[in-house]
Amino acid sequence: MTIDLTSGGLIGRYYRDRHRPARIDELLPMLPAKDRQLGELARYVRHNVALAVFPGLAKFSGIKVAGPRGQAIVVAFYGNVYRESGTWQTTDECLVWMLDRYREAGIQFLADLDGDFQIAIYDEMQRRLVVATDHFRLHPIVYRLDPDRVTFAPSIDLLQRGEPHATWSINPQALVRMVASYVIPAPETIYQEAAKLLPGTALHIAGQESSLVSYWDVSLVPDWRLTKPEHMHRLREAFERAMKVRLDHEAPSAEPGTYLSGGLDSSTVTGVMHRVVGRPIKAFSIGFAEERYDELYYARIAARHFQAQHMVHHVTPQETVASLERLASCFDEPFGNSSAIAAYACAQLARKHGVSVLYAGDGGDELFAGNKRYAKQKLYDYYHRVPAALRTHVIEPWLVPVWRRLPLPALQKLVRYIDHARVPYPERLSAHSIYEFFPEHMLFHPDMLATLPRDFHPDAMLFRWYATPLEGTPLDRQLYADLKITLSDNDLVKVKRTAEAAGIDVRFPFLDRRLVEQAMAVPASWKLPGLRLRGFYKEMYRDFLPREVLTKSKHGFGLPMPVWLKAFPPLREWLHELLLSPRALQRGYFQRHTLEALIQRHEQESTGFFGTTLWNIMAVELWHRVRGH
Repeated sequence: MTIDLTSGGLIGRYYRDRHRPARIDELLPMLPAKDRQLGELARYVRHNVALAVFPGLAKFSGIKVAGPRGQAIVVAFYGNVYRESGTWQTTDECLVWMLDRYREAGIQFLADLDGDFQIAIYDEMQRRLVVATDHFRLHPIVYRLDPDRVTFAPSIDLLQRGEPHATWSINPQALVRMVASYVIPAPETIYQEAAKLLPGTALHIAGQESSLVSYWDVSLVPDWRLTKPEHMHRLREAFERAMKVRLDHEAPSAEPGTYLSGGLDSSTVTGVMHRVVGRPIKAFSIGFAEERYDELYYARIAARHFQAQHMVHHVTPQETVASLERLASCFDEPFGNSSAIAAYACAQLARKHGVSVLYAGDGGDELFAGNKRYAKQKLYDYYHRVPAALRTHVIEPWLVPVWRRLPLPALQKLVRYIDHARVPYPERLSAHSIYEFFPEHMLFHPDMLATLPRDFHPDAMLFRWYATPLEGTPLDRQLYADLKITLSDNDLVKVKRTAEAAGIDVRFPFLDRRLVEQAMAVPASWKLPGLRLRGFYKEMYRDFLPREVLTKSKHGFGLPMPVWLKAFPPLREWLHELLLSPRALQRGYFQRHTLEALIQRHEQESTGFFGTTLWNIMAVELWHRVRGH
């Protein structure tokens, strides 16, 4: 029960033996059913290489060959490219421009490209193929490296169709990571044999050699040459430019609208779009009966402030149960972010009201320090302002052991604070994981754990990204890691896949490359003054956004799934079926007695912490079932 991608994309195969000819019919099974007519397919076949681009929602999709046979350069492209001096009228014009840039700078020309895309460039003379995704992996590439060939596609589902007789083994490392964090972080996938191309990265293939090369990354060096007002002025101009070039890029028949949660970013997108187009726009919000999760009060304030035509839909647990299988089929691997249900409902609402493209506020929290965990980590950092001699010779060896034994809540809270503060970066960032309460050896089946490497850590990718930059404060590094994981692996996947399922395209103006580079040059101490989240951003837009939006606490498109898992019987039935049925347990991933203990802990706790983990595990089994496994 998989949903064919509606967004189009790039597929291809490269045989490592230069004398083995590739054939276009090998790619046909990878195409959605609607695109399997060869006469309408942009394709290229020569030597050991076959490329195809199938159209979708993006403006540009096609293939261009330039140069004499045997010496040609071939570019295959799917995506959008934005520029202030006016857009190209045809895909052919766009690809000719790209070929010129490639001849001048090689694949590095992508670093300065503004847009979202998949691209492949083949050099006939050198027999070298380069495949790349955009700076933030808005248009993903998934690939498989086999001894005799390399195959790539926009999704795992399509990649599997191109390799129906190959081995596809569930990746136990990916499962352990996903249960703790909603998603499977790139480059891993649910299968051991496939990998995701990282953001801003190109895969180079030449004969038996394959290598990954980063063509772009953001710098964390702060620009102290500019004053705070100058930074703010430049960023506001950059954001308005990002909105304008995207709106100018839309087809004349496109009807744009916005996701509107009532938070800072969606409100900014709504307000700036209204200013750019000069007329009331359509904005879409999701509400819930559960007051703790509902933010319609703020969304309505923002809609009135910017004179938007405001459409609202209340998501219910009944609707959630009815859409579970369809939502699971949107994702090509297990995906545990339950707010995808709200995102899907919002995209459906927009489609119902004639909107064809939605503008989203994703990226603002990662650029301007909006997540609560940033303040939490800074609070732990304050402990290290205590003189080192006092900490190491008095507090930790003498006072903490005494406090730990005293049954006073305030002292116990202080001890927990010190315990967390003493954990160094980046390990501290993974604290308070589900595995603190239910360790891996309790939750997962011993046979599965036995296949993990000895040095395996569920948060290894978080640690890797934190350590990647050569500069930056701890906050800068957290923002950087979240751009790579929280954004590229989680939020963008959620919003794009659910929008595609509803037949809607999406734009992310906060992820304009130049805007990101300018935002990351703002000193971290300005972004998070004291423990005040988004301090710099709120000051930057204090004359533009409604006061209530500026002063509200962080929320977003959350979903009351933990509440519903307790209170709504049909969802409770799904919970027990997807976790404890013989069909689920026979997969050999989890231990039944620990799952039962996890359910019991969820029933006893007032927070949603354990319910979130239960939903992640449900998503694993649901993913298997919609694929008939």
